[in-house]
Amino acid sequence: EVHVAGLTTSQAVEAITTQLKGKSQSPQVMVRIATDIANSVMVYGAVQHPSRISLTPNRERILDVIALAGGQDHPAQAHEDYTVRLTRNGRIAEMPLKTIEIDPQQNIVVQPGDRVQLTFQPRSFTVFGASGRVTQT
Repeated sequence: EVHVAGLTTSQAVEAITTQLKGKSQSPQVMVRIATDIANSVMVYGAVQHPSRISLTPNRERILDVIALAGGQDHPAQAHEDYTVRLTRNGRIAEMPLKTIEIDPQQNIVVQPGDRVQLTFQPRSFTVFGASGRVTQT
């Protein structure tokens, strides 16, 4: 039995080859990473590429998986206009994207099965009175 968790593919090849040397004259080993749907998170909503993101041993955080999904779909808009909704085990938590960017403690590690939704809610301000004109931005 050879444990390869946390190793690169070339390190895994070397570890397996070393174990087989006593059992074979010239062992040849090929290792590839298979996609594990159970070890992934869904990122959707106002991102460039809504998708299932496979997790690695690097312990991806909320901002990591949003970046892997291409980032927000209106990059020119203020980050205050985005809200992140994390669904984990049936529980939902929401927070402004800007808060997660400013406070590293809010940028938590995602877990397999999490769903990360980025929503775009543009703020709108209406000015009435002596502004010279009525506008909405």
